[in-house]
This record gives sequence, structure tokens and C-alpha cells, in this order.
Amino acid sequence: MNAFGYRGVGISVEGDNEISIELNGSPIDIETNDDQTVFGSALTFGEFESPESLARAVVDTQVGLANPMIDLGDVSEMSEASGLDVRRNVAELSDADRTKFRDAVFLLKERGEYDKYIKFHGFTDNLGHFGPAFYPWHRVFLRNFELELQNLSPESADVTLPYWDYTSANVDAAGGSAIWREDFFGMNGYVDLTWSGEDGTEQKWVLPGYEGLRGRIEQRDGIRRNPFSLTSRFVNPQAFNDALRHRDYRRFAPAFEGPPHGGAHVTLGVGGGNDQGNFATAVNDPFFMLLHCNVDRMWAKWQDLMREDWLADNPGQSYPATQLAEDYHWDKSDVAHTAPHTVHAARAMPDRHNLTDVMWPWDASKSHEDRPDSQMVTDADRRIYRPIDTLNHHDLGYTYDNIDPTGFVA
Repeated sequence: MNAFGYRGVGISVEGDNEISIELNGSPIDIETNDDQTVFGSALTFGEFESPESLARAVVDTQVGLANPMIDLGDVSEMSEASGLDVRRNVAELSDADRTKFRDAVFLLKERGEYDKYIKFHGFTDNLGHFGPAFYPWHRVFLRNFELELQNLSPESADVTLPYWDYTSANVDAAGGSAIWREDFFGMNGYVDLTWSGEDGTEQKWVLPGYEGLRGRIEQRDGIRRNPFSLTSRFVNPQAFNDALRHRDYRRFAPAFEGPPHGGAHVTLGVGGGNDQGNFATAVNDPFFMLLHCNVDRMWAKWQDLMREDWLADNPGQSYPATQLAEDYHWDKSDVAHTAPHTVHAARAMPDRHNLTDVMWPWDASKSHEDRPDSQMVTDADRRIYRPIDTLNHHDLGYTYDNIDPTGFVA
């Protein structure tokens, strides 16, 4: 599949001539849509050189309408993504796409592969949190999960990981929740998920029992969330603004890992034995993936802001390929930020958090000598990832339909 998307317009082409166009996640007819003309006649892909040119035709038509179906904003802020997987807002997915994603997650769970992600996160602790590798580590974690969903079956080959914008109330047309649904991953409180498995038998969502980092995790059915309003936002957009305004990674990183990211976790389920209150159980709730997909989207937004700042300060120059790595450093004036973990510099980053450190668990090592043996990576999962290898999400094969947070004020 070849795809292109920006500002709410999504174009995908499968095969030689199968065109799909979406506006804000909803499919549209390529001839007309009610009284608002999108195209005067049916199109074939052969009339356009690429999905990009087709998308631009949609945008050009929308710009000319008195009441366009989408708010294009400044269309010069185009984010070209030809050939990349496009991640979209879960609240704006069509029923078919939401169901396809849900069914892929259920199938991964049924085949026993979902549970390794629970354990990966459970053992990671400070190796992927509380330091600069928080964003790179979760970027790799999510991308591997997404690719595994795509490789499950032909039906899931075009599944992408949606993001949950928790600064929005996410209300559907009927005034109910667009995301906390019985036909998705359940609502609030204690959720027992069941589905029809590959062989037609009933399957149940079960938290696996395992020997965790800080004690035994007991097996139990279902997902445990706090009671919360199904149509309330979890985080005020101002918290996004405050974090994104930091122009130094050593300030942005903890600012966003804190209240904007942490606030969603806390409201979703910290306390009372709920899943989000424990590294060992947080990923048991599939919304963990959607929550962190939004975190990754905001890191991508911050990186774009840094790029815009650099270009404004260096008129007429090309953005250096090394600049994202330089922006990553916590303290650009201190060489200790690049110190390997074997060097006990006073201000060196923690183990596995330096720019060229190898990130656990994908190297299939033990996490720490004093921890339980957490070598759980199979040969298929084994790969060397370093923070420096993750700084451009396009290099990992995906992008977002929109990297602007709700309510963002520059």
C-alpha cells in the first residue's frame, strides 16, 4: 500500500487502481459528497503521478469551498509521508478500522505474543524511564508492536497504531464516548474482555502470572481501570503547551514525561491495584499503547518545533542531518552527556540512556546482574537499537496524520 496524509486528508492506494480517500478519518466518495463537490467525475489513479498529487487535488478543491469539510489551517505545513504507515486519532477512526485494530490486538493476545510486551515493560523500569531514553525506548517498543500486528495475517497488514489524544473529551456524534466503548477495549472500572477466537471458541483477556521485578504478579482475568468520566479530557492542553515550549531536551523530556504523560496514566488507573499503577501490569491495558502513541506524537511535534527554530535562526541553510541528535542532549555544554555507562562522570546519563547506548531488552541481555533473569527476547525480536537510531520517526517507517496537539498555542 502507498499512502500519503496531512491536515486530516488521507490517501491510500492498493494495487493498481484501488483508491481510498479519508477526511478526518471518515471515508469519502471520490465523485461527490452531498452538496459539496470533491471531484466532478470519478478518478483513476493513472491520472495522478502519486498519492501526493491526488491528496493535493483534494486539498485544492477543499480550499475553494465556502464551507469546507475540513479545517486545513496552513496547508503549507504539509507533512509528506509517501510510503509510510500513517497513525491516526483513535476517536476519528471509522468503525471498520477501529474493529480491524481491535481484532488484530485480540489475535496477538490469543497467540500468546501480546504478553511479552507486558513483561518487557515490567522489567524495564529505569532502563526506559526517568531519563532521556524514555522517548526512544517507547518509540521502539510501539513500532515493534505495530509491525507485529501487521504481520499477523493478511487482514491486519495495513493496521496502524492509533493515538489517544487525552487532551480531548473524544465525544461521538451521539454525545457518548468515541473511544471508551464495549465494542472496542471496554469502558472504565473493571473490564472483562471476551471475543471469538480463531477456532470459534470464546477467548478471555487474562493478565499473565509471572515473577516480576519486585515480586510475583498473579494471573487474573480482565483489565483494571479507575472509574472516570467517559467523556472528559484527562489532561489540560496547557500542560502540552508548557512542555513543548521548552527548547532544550533536558527540560522538555522530564516536563512531558511528567504531568502530560503521567497525568493520563494516573487518571486511567493508578491506585487500588489498577493496571496503570505498576510497571509490571501497565501494558495489560491495550490503551497503554494508544497513550504512548500520543506521547510519541508529541515528541515528534517537539522535534518539528526544534527544526523550525533552527531554520528560522539559520536562514537559507539546510537543516543538518546531525541536528536531531544534538537537540537530544540534555546538556549541550557538558561532554558528560555522551559518556558511556562505564564512565562514572558526575553528570553522565544513567545506564542505557546515553545517545549511543544499546537499549534493553532487544539486545537479549540480562537487564541487570542483580535482577531476575529477564532474557525474554526471541531470535526474531533480537536487534540492536540505540537512542540515536530512533530520532527520526520517518526512518522507522511511520508518521502521523496530525502532530498538532489539541489547543496548542505557539
